[in-house]
Amino acid sequence: MKRILAGMIFLFVIETLQAQETEEAEKMHQQQLEKLAEENSDEDAVDLLTLLPEGKINLNTAGIHELESLPGLNGFQVAALLMYRRILGLFIDLHELQAVPGWDLLTIRNLLPYVTIEQVRPALVGKQVLLGGNHLITVRYKRVLEPARGYERPEPAYSGSRDAVLFRYRYQYKNKLQWGLVGEKDPGERMFRTPNRLSFDFHSAHLSIRNIGIINALVVGDFLVSLGQGLLLWQGNGFNSGIDLSFVKRQGPAIKPHTSAGEYNFYRGIGLGMKKGNFQLTQFVSLRNMDANLGIDSLGASISSLHTSGYHRTVSEIADRRSVRLISAGASARFDFNGGHIGTNIISNQFSEPFAGDDEPYRMFAVKGKREINGSLDYSFTRRNVHVFGEHAFAANRAMAHLTGIILSLDSRLDLAVLGRSFDKKYNALFARAAGQGSAVKNEHGVNLVLSLKPLHKWKINLSADVFRFPWLRYRVDRPSVGWEGSVQCVYNVSKLIELRGSVILKFQERNSSETGQVEGLTNRNYRFQCDHQVTKYFRIRTRIESKLVENHLNNERGFFMCVDWFWKISSFPMSANGRMGYFETEGADTRIYAFENDLPGAYSVGSLGGKGLKIYLNGDVDISEIAHLKANRNMKLSVKIARTMIANEASISDGNDEIVLNHKTELKFQIIIGLMK
Repeated sequence: MKRILAGMIFLFVIETLQAQETEEAEKMHQQQLEKLAEENSDEDAVDLLTLLPEGKINLNTAGIHELESLPGLNGFQVAALLMYRRILGLFIDLHELQAVPGWDLLTIRNLLPYVTIEQVRPALVGKQVLLGGNHLITVRYKRVLEPARGYERPEPAYSGSRDAVLFRYRYQYKNKLQWGLVGEKDPGERMFRTPNRLSFDFHSAHLSIRNIGIINALVVGDFLVSLGQGLLLWQGNGFNSGIDLSFVKRQGPAIKPHTSAGEYNFYRGIGLGMKKGNFQLTQFVSLRNMDANLGIDSLGASISSLHTSGYHRTVSEIADRRSVRLISAGASARFDFNGGHIGTNIISNQFSEPFAGDDEPYRMFAVKGKREINGSLDYSFTRRNVHVFGEHAFAANRAMAHLTGIILSLDSRLDLAVLGRSFDKKYNALFARAAGQGSAVKNEHGVNLVLSLKPLHKWKINLSADVFRFPWLRYRVDRPSVGWEGSVQCVYNVSKLIELRGSVILKFQERNSSETGQVEGLTNRNYRFQCDHQVTKYFRIRTRIESKLVENHLNNERGFFMCVDWFWKISSFPMSANGRMGYFETEGADTRIYAFENDLPGAYSVGSLGGKGLKIYLNGDVDISEIAHLKANRNMKLSVKIARTMIANEASISDGNDEIVLNHKTELKFQIIIGLMK
């Protein structure tokens, strides 16, 4: 009897611990989504992070690209895990990760939702792969209740309704097989009418196979390619600059499916990655139509600009829809060795029409002609506590771009990163996206220093300094210019239930004065404080205060934002809710507030707030499958969001065709997710 009782107690304790670990993993996953969405506008990155818990990465078999796709890891930590596994063998338990150099408890906690330890890779059976995965259908609807000028009759500027609709279907078997469809219509676009005979304005599809035999990655349909450090090509997740050490180095899979509704930054065709031993070969070919504004003269048609918004609402936007053809092809060869790699990359982009010259002086060195060819060499090397990486790229016009970085783990409580960059003013690469201050990889030289300190058990301090110069003119800067940026971020975990976070960002840059037209110095100061408190098991509250100050020699602009967010999980009913009450006050465009907002599951939004007013929203999620007592492998969740922005002392919101002749704007969203899990 005692043995039976002891066994029951043991099983109860194990089950309780597993439930606690599951709750902790869900909490960390939500916090990672919030962090990524607030720091980055890449919808594919947020979508990838949403998928990771369904296809957890096995740390005993994961290669460098899979590890690099995990959130919050820097290059040294990835190299350290691979070295640890190579020397000491496979992991037995996740707690063993504490012995990996550079891996602290916070890093491990952040990764819990996305990783697993499996000793033996199960043999794949065709029927199991094709039928044993998860099906997920998402339908999302959005509408602004107040009509804008663009919809006014009898001759509205926008051709469609105010409704936004998204449909997504996805099948996924672990991290091996995935296929999906996406259909999307933006507000103002037509639906179920010509020229969109397939109902939606934008359609996307993909089939993805990973880690089967020598096939490292195979994607047919729409896909993203990311190579090196982004000097040549980077369509995946990436940050221009940041205070976090994990943002310093570009890392991620070379090829992955395009799963979001983004209409510009992707390829359409076939991407293939193969791996044999230490050698990897990546190849891709793409053919797609792009939106562009065309000019016609005596020599024929030419491209004056590419459209990146994806909107097809007005007569001119519809006329520019899919007006040019882009043929792209590229290859990457990579050799991995003990502690590092070296790779070569090449890409060709050819348009059906040439780019026209531009009379603006700052665009003197913009791309011209039909074809663009770029090549690069990238590398990384780890030796003990030092990780070195970089990429050197060149264009057909002999212009070059260089980026080199080093990450040092000086102590268990101190990490340092230094990143240098030099981008020629004549260098052009269509989908390049490297770390730097500018929006394009060109016309920039700079050095970035990032320091991560853990002086005490509950403290973490990040510091960064970036010094840069632009040797040629830029948009709204009529001479070569210089600048600098410095930031400090402190995180203090008072307890497991309370986290305090504060940051200060100072930035100096030069820009044309709107009053005099002369180039002047502009200093930006940003102060932010946040308190996150888990009040009870089911209730959490987060308070944030932010202040901005922009100074020049003529005047100062100020901005202020304060909000209270709350999160409630109802224990007696399968429902959760969260909301915000926010107040903002800004004096101009330079002090506008950009604030992350919790949104529908799988979506994210960053609100742009200007003037003086309030921003409130309410989100609600109901698990219909529990209410309707559906089978355990059937899931259905209904989500609703209502948001309202109210501006004081203003007669309208926005401008142009989006102007609402009222001092408030109300946004309504619905979403239903249907899942069939095996």
